[in-house]
Amino acid sequence: MILRNATSSQRRLEDTSLLILNQNQNQLAHIGDLPHHLKRGDVLVVNDAATLPSSLSGLHHRTQRKIEMRLVMPLSSDGYQRWRAVLFGEGDWRTPTENRPLPPPLESGDQLEFSSGLVAHIEKVHTSISSRLISIAFESENALAQIYSAGRPIQYSYLKETLAIWDQQTIFAGPPVALEPPSASFALSWSMLIRLRASGIAVVSLTHGTGISSTGDDEIDKRLPFPERYRIPQETQEAILRARKSGARVIAVGTGVVRALESWAGERIDSDWRFTDLKLSANYKRRVVDGLLTGMHDPQASHLDLLRAFLNNARLNEGYKAASQAGFLWHEYGDATLVIAG
Repeated sequence: MILRNATSSQRRLEDTSLLILNQNQNQLAHIGDLPHHLKRGDVLVVNDAATLPSSLSGLHHRTQRKIEMRLVMPLSSDGYQRWRAVLFGEGDWRTPTENRPLPPPLESGDQLEFSSGLVAHIEKVHTSISSRLISIAFESENALAQIYSAGRPIQYSYLKETLAIWDQQTIFAGPPVALEPPSASFALSWSMLIRLRASGIAVVSLTHGTGISSTGDDEIDKRLPFPERYRIPQETQEAILRARKSGARVIAVGTGVVRALESWAGERIDSDWRFTDLKLSANYKRRVVDGLLTGMHDPQASHLDLLRAFLNNARLNEGYKAASQAGFLWHEYGDATLVIAG
């Protein structure tokens, strides 16, 4: 079973195919058919996080060697001053992450220098996991503005063109807290939202800081996702609770939305930031989410573990085989899957 890479961010929405999976069948459709496969009263939950330019190229001051730093997890209460990060040696996204050279030997106190005057110092090297995993603090009091000035989007070698920051924003983009795009929403347009709402389907939002998907380091990658922050507005909580009470379904747009909602678990809470490190698998008993709109992913990827919390492995494999034969594209700019449990 081989899915073809989506190598460009410039695909048109009208070209997006849709694989529909439930317990009874799989069906090949088009993204424009989405409203027909949802029911009046269903609640569609989207992620309104904007994507940060989370890749920063610069110098390791002590050795004067070139490095790339990718942010992987916020550590400070404001979300921008202190980070856990991963370092690469010289090079860029055109080289697969697993083939990138190592950075120079790192020590606590080392300075990392980037453009626009952005400077960070290493607080800790997490050698028990990897010599490339570090905790850093930016020395500027206005780190967010300088990250936007010095950074660029994280991207991977399967793409053809260099991404701009706006290539990674969805139509819902609001608070800048995602490290990679909440890409399931790339399949949605304003006209689609109008059609969904006209069909009696509620569209509500939460904010989830989507994390990094790969570092090229096995010891780091097997710990992904690192804890990711989320918050759920009161109106979203109320809409979901009403749907659950009435027997309507809750459909998450993206795996990050699933993790946030299942971590929330349907209890009324305030709208403050919380963190989730929840990992779903076949044995997980869902408490909130009934379905998921997501992208197509490598059948060997951990993403499929989360889908097994909705459908059995045989049904998923059957659907992915049909999608492969139909030429579906995978990765964040590829085609889409609607998975409905039950």
